[in-house]
Amino acid sequence: MDRRILGRTGLSVSVIGLGTEYLFHAGRDVVASVVSEAADAGVNFIDLLGAEPGYRDNFGATLRGRRDRFVLQGHLGGVYSNGQAYTTRELPICEDFLHDLLARLGTDYVDVINIQVVDSRDDYERIMGVGGLLEVAQRFQRQGKARFLSLSTHTEDIALAAVESGQFDSIMTGLNMRWRQPKVTLACQEQGIGLVAMKPFSGGEFFQAPYSDFITPVKALAYAIAQPGVSTVIPGVADADELRAALAYVAASPKGSSCVECGDCMPRCPFGVDIVGQMRRAVRVFGA
Repeated sequence: MDRRILGRTGLSVSVIGLGTEYLFHAGRDVVASVVSEAADAGVNFIDLLGAEPGYRDNFGATLRGRRDRFVLQGHLGGVYSNGQAYTTRELPICEDFLHDLLARLGTDYVDVINIQVVDSRDDYERIMGVGGLLEVAQRFQRQGKARFLSLSTHTEDIALAAVESGQFDSIMTGLNMRWRQPKVTLACQEQGIGLVAMKPFSGGEFFQAPYSDFITPVKALAYAIAQPGVSTVIPGVADADELRAALAYVAASPKGSSCVECGDCMPRCPFGVDIVGQMRRAVRVFGA
């Protein structure tokens, strides 16, 4: 498993990390099998976004005795009540759930504390302002409960604003063949900010027709990993079989360049050659 530096954190992270969204309601045995296989394959970055008590307890039990093998990203703003997970900016509630995460994981700190789901300008300004959630994250950092700061968003302008603010060591945003973000990836690369790429499979859309006819998990991951500025890509997996499908990238990882049929080459061909079509024909004829 190749590793890259996560921006200004200086942390070395696996190019494939572990997204845990689909493990919210999984049994402890499933969580244990996924984490163990991921660790054996060299995965060391885990995004822990859930606030559900059972989910957190499962990861706490699974990580016990091997906490130091992983770079853990915990979320600030995600809470859980009456069987429902939701996002809030109420400071005392956010603080309580960060302390709950640490307690259930059995650790004193998370490596990265991520302010989650910042998708509007008003929300961003509230978080960044006096008495906002950024100040809470910074206080946790000073107290040693978090080493580095991150923000996650689904919105390009918020991602760019977070990079330009200079307040974050890394950011997390969506990136895949349909959701290309060249401004964000280049900004992260230029500013030395880590980029955690989520939703490489477009929320599972690539496993449905017509995309499933030509996009595989390996191709989807190859596209995201190849983008400038990307530190790690975190596919969400529901069990060990889905993890293995993602980890197939490691064995198939190109040693030079490889066509993933993303179409990025087309606007750059000065003669209008159908490069993707030519690559497909080459595969059919030569088995390349």
